[in-house]
Amino acid sequence: MRIRWLCICAAVLSAAVFSFGCDTSSPGSADDGHKTGNTPSSACSITSFAFKATDNPVLAGDLSCAISGGSISANAGLFCPLQSLVPTIAVSAGASVLPTSGAAADFRGLVIYTVTAEDGSIDVYTVTLSNGTVTLIAGGPAYVSGYADGTGTGATFFAPDAISCDGINLYIADTQNSTIRKMVIATGVVATLAGFHGSENYSALQTTGASARFKRPSGIAIYNSTLYIADTLNNNIRQLDLTPPNYNVSATGIQGNYLNPRGIAVAGTNLYIADTSNNRILKEIIGDSQVSTFAGQTNKAPGYYDGTGTLHSSAAPSALPRTARTCMSRIRSTTRFGKW
Repeated sequence: MRIRWLCICAAVLSAAVFSFGCDTSSPGSADDGHKTGNTPSSACSITSFAFKATDNPVLAGDLSCAISGGSISANAGLFCPLQSLVPTIAVSAGASVLPTSGAAADFRGLVIYTVTAEDGSIDVYTVTLSNGTVTLIAGGPAYVSGYADGTGTGATFFAPDAISCDGINLYIADTQNSTIRKMVIATGVVATLAGFHGSENYSALQTTGASARFKRPSGIAIYNSTLYIADTLNNNIRQLDLTPPNYNVSATGIQGNYLNPRGIAVAGTNLYIADTSNNRILKEIIGDSQVSTFAGQTNKAPGYYDGTGTLHSSAAPSALPRTARTCMSRIRSTTRFGKW
């Protein structure tokens, strides 16, 4: 009897120990070491991006980069070598980044980093460092013109007069070729979006890609997914929808209201147009085609004096501003300011 009682007690004690040692909490409870419901995190941000002087002897001191949206930038100092720098990168908890933190990279051009969250969500960052140097990124030798799509110096242009950028691509008014070109910054690949080399003049207001015709476009500016084009010798402002594959081209503003428009810029929801031969600056509200004289004389009289609005005189204003190297028929970049 005594032996049976001891066996029963031992069995009860064993069951209690087993129960105490097991995890009986429900999945996702606060004490299981996981997030509520075991849901993987979707956070995929770069929280800091820096270059430590201990990892980069070419730097005078630690360099912290500014993060704005998907862009990361910093000024490394005048003529600082950028070809083999080692970044220190911090990302969201549980996320990973490629290239990895501590991996040397060539920052003479854009470097792209991809952050992947626990749940597979992805965010992409482009890093640009400045050091004041100027490099040739597209086009042939100086003063050699031509027309060819290609990569980097394998592409050729004929007097490009204006460029605009969305952070990923450069859009180029290839003026003497009467075409609109696009260059992918990361790869240097140049392709023609609209217009046709060797055929200019004027096409129907609504058309697509290679069917469109321009005559010496001299200004471009981007707003959201639309590229606005000063179609100079056609005396029109055109808009190009950057949505592939059709790249629709249509008119904007009041047709015939311009005379050799050259420069064009976007500020807020307004277009500002250098209406060159009318000696004035025009303002067009994007979306409703309302055009008004922003500065310069309404009687088209040339002149020069400072003032306010239409009290100001302009003599053939031509750019707002131009950033392409025109006569050399090539595209160059400077990394002095770290941004396009």
